[in-house]
Amino acid sequence: MCGIFGFWKTSVLSNEDISFGIKCLDQLSHRGPDDDGIWSSKKHKIFFGHKRLSIIDINKRSRQPFKFRDLILNFNGEIYNYKEIKEKLISKGHTFETNSDTEVLIHAWSEWGEKCLDIIDGMYAFAIFDNKNLWLVTDPFCEKPIFTYKNSDTLFFSSEPNVLIKELKLKVSLSENDINEFLTLGFLSTKTTCHPGLLSLSKGKIYKYDNSLRMEKKSYWKIPEKFIDKGKVHDFTKTEIENFRDKLISSIRLRLRSDVSMGLFLSSGLDSSLIAALASRELDAKLTTFSMQYKDGVDETADAQKISKYLGLPNVKVNSSLDKSWKKAPEFLINLYGTLNDNLTSISFLQMSKLARTHFKVAICGLGGDELIYGYNKYHFFYKWRFLYTQNFFVKNFLRLIKPNIYSRFFKGSDLKRFLQIKNGGILPYDFLKKIELSGIEKQFHNNHKLSFSSNLFDINSTLEKNYIPSVERASMRESLEVRSPFLSKDLFEFVASIDQRKFFKHGQKFLFKKLIKKYLPQELVNPKKRGFIFPINRYLKTVKNFEYEKVPFISNDFFNYLLKNKYSDNFNRVFFRIIMIKEILKG
Repeated sequence: MCGIFGFWKTSVLSNEDISFGIKCLDQLSHRGPDDDGIWSSKKHKIFFGHKRLSIIDINKRSRQPFKFRDLILNFNGEIYNYKEIKEKLISKGHTFETNSDTEVLIHAWSEWGEKCLDIIDGMYAFAIFDNKNLWLVTDPFCEKPIFTYKNSDTLFFSSEPNVLIKELKLKVSLSENDINEFLTLGFLSTKTTCHPGLLSLSKGKIYKYDNSLRMEKKSYWKIPEKFIDKGKVHDFTKTEIENFRDKLISSIRLRLRSDVSMGLFLSSGLDSSLIAALASRELDAKLTTFSMQYKDGVDETADAQKISKYLGLPNVKVNSSLDKSWKKAPEFLINLYGTLNDNLTSISFLQMSKLARTHFKVAICGLGGDELIYGYNKYHFFYKWRFLYTQNFFVKNFLRLIKPNIYSRFFKGSDLKRFLQIKNGGILPYDFLKKIELSGIEKQFHNNHKLSFSSNLFDINSTLEKNYIPSVERASMRESLEVRSPFLSKDLFEFVASIDQRKFFKHGQKFLFKKLIKKYLPQELVNPKKRGFIFPINRYLKTVKNFEYEKVPFISNDFFNYLLKNKYSDNFNRVFFRIIMIKEILKG
């Protein structure tokens, strides 16, 4: 787990360029405080810089950038199954000088090239150079980020965007589509950042550049097509349940590999509780658990402590009101993400990471469980009313007449408009939704799937990558803490896709998790409700004296006044907060 920075030029590489690279790299020190290294070649006009958080083989011999034969590797992340891959490479005659996953990765690339990605289980973003070509590679879920910017003669890449924004003096530019997208989603899906030319590389991709900086892009893995059967919906078979459990245990086992101490972020929800139970009971891992207390929100520390005590795990409570980052929440988030992202959970993760880092370097969390098995309320709402969504005009018109508010909030318009309304608690005026054009998102809902399945695919392909994962990754790495999620596993997602997807709705939300966890926890400790480290947004908005309207590009007075006339529920407050963030980022 580290920070990487580099660039490849078409013009001469000077000493000033190398000094510039070192200056940029130093701004990533929080991502890797244990060690650092640089490599440059004036002949090849390239610079690689690395800041290391030492997790696997903490010896200096594993310092990066790492060289093997004609390859140079600049790697951020972890290869969880590096031991198994190493055995395959040894059988092919490879010898190793370290015990690191870094050396395994560069040998695997030397042996199999891009095909090595087919057998890797890990989270990573890396650059690899062979004197002729440069490859930038992202992991299957974009757990580890990499940002690029290309000008007339240089390609830059960095683990975080702020380095490039600051040192290249990049300017913010937002279109009407960008603002509408952020108001309805809370992140930018069709445009990767707020700065023209600054790109966040997409998940599961290989970007290959030649010495003219021409780029070829291709996918090496994507979410598999999901199986949806016809006819009667059957229960999960015993084999399906056992196979899922075994694959999850295997994923946890691999993610427990570390040469440093580890812990677990535990809410009282099913996702993290299941991981805690399996790690403790099946793998005998005695992890310290950390739980977040919200005195003005949902406080689940009492339940989390009971779960920890039952499993024999020590628990540490983190009081969210002690840290004051939330008082300047918009500025904090923009500084953290480098773009528009309204995910306030990062404040909670930052607080937990700061305290957790005094105990260990690596934490396990339950990120991705809801996307894996349809855990969110909206999926089950769409499934429950699936027949009404597909009925003819007369049935819908009847609903419109007898329940006009319900109809306009949850059933009117295209699948995308319905999804956006459910996502925002039904608060967006339909006239606003009708006017917005989000063609880059719309196409993701134009498929043969019902709304339950298309909304889940959108969340996996967009929301998880652009909103949820960055909140965990940026916040934890700000405090030099690595966070791993066993649910973000290719093997798990491929297996789940092979099951009739309708089974996940037959017995209610997260039935599969409930079925598994009852072997390890008594019923009174199993919380069926969706829980997570959800920051209470009202805390910030109470510090805003009023909501005086200042002109924001493309946001109409009618839309803003509509929000003002309504009760300040959490959903309305979320949209207000997005407007404040837009105003803040436009200040530069």
